[in-house]
Amino acid sequence: SDVCSSDLFNPGTKLSASFSDSSGRAADPIFYFLGREYQNPDFVWFQDRVTPRSVTSEGWPDEALTLVWRAVDEAWVPEARPSFLPAIPATASFPSIGWGMLASGQPDPSLFLAFKNGSTGANHSHLDLNHVTVGMGDNMVLIDLGSRPYTADYFNATARAKYYEISTAGHNSVLVGGRGQLFGKDGSLQGPFEGDHFTAFVGVANGSYEVSTPRARRHVVFVDRRYYLLLDEVVPAAAAPIELRFHSYGTIAPWPQKNGWTVTQSGSALDVVPASTSLVSGSVESPSGWIRPVNLLRLAGPQSVGSLTLATAIIPRTTSAAAYPQVSQEVRGGDLRVRVDGDEIVFRQTADGWLISSVTVAPRL
Repeated sequence: SDVCSSDLFNPGTKLSASFSDSSGRAADPIFYFLGREYQNPDFVWFQDRVTPRSVTSEGWPDEALTLVWRAVDEAWVPEARPSFLPAIPATASFPSIGWGMLASGQPDPSLFLAFKNGSTGANHSHLDLNHVTVGMGDNMVLIDLGSRPYTADYFNATARAKYYEISTAGHNSVLVGGRGQLFGKDGSLQGPFEGDHFTAFVGVANGSYEVSTPRARRHVVFVDRRYYLLLDEVVPAAAAPIELRFHSYGTIAPWPQKNGWTVTQSGSALDVVPASTSLVSGSVESPSGWIRPVNLLRLAGPQSVGSLTLATAIIPRTTSAAAYPQVSQEVRGGDLRVRVDGDEIVFRQTADGWLISSVTVAPRL
């Protein structure tokens, strides 16, 4: 059957991994209507797991539309098929809107990353090219802020760009010269690229920044379905400071050796580890521009640079993990080699920049 895209970007039973002003979890009895019209059990399975709205809330009550649209006693419905699960791909790409998903499995992935590129030209656009969010089970650890209650000037382009959650600074993306992206720009999502032990996307945001930046690319590599590696390639027209940003409603704690950080949210934890602390140093802040307390990890270069090529590993931390993962990078013989503990991720230099070439993983005990 056709995949219900709501399943893809609403992983588990609580989360939304979407990128929009209204980024709440999809929930509407119309999924029952779609399931019935197309005899697609995926829609029905998804809506069955939704907690109904209160009967005192605005709009038609869910119960009434469920009675009208929810199919029963038919061979295709989920309950007629023992142990039914929807056929949702772990990797999904929607190039026309620039959305991608890399999950450990579906449905109910234990680990997933959602990737945003596309356009900043629509009325409700955020300045969020190459923005990533990461979830573990039912915890969103690296987050998308969504939107605040709409104000009178919220869709005036000049005013809108000043709201923190709309700005590039309010996303898990990259700033150039302390500035973000512009409205009316088109990025692109390339991939997925697949090989032994990896699946990857590339987001292209060239020419999308207030500060002239001919090259702004972010690679996202899912290594062995265990962790993610970001590779940012940023080349401004003139030397400028470059900064990576990561937001969480959890705690962000530096490692004792201060070459990595652990982000913890409701018992789930991720290590965020840049491959070079000579290229960036980290600080944790509480930005004041959002409507509720949120923590921000800034990985910023110490000075203006003509270009930045930086790998950053995002690794789930288990409660039994005693050691901190070691991440490094070097250019050797036309290759960029990134090591994450015993794993090696190799990018090959091409006329269009770096391209993922191979992944070799260390034997697991």
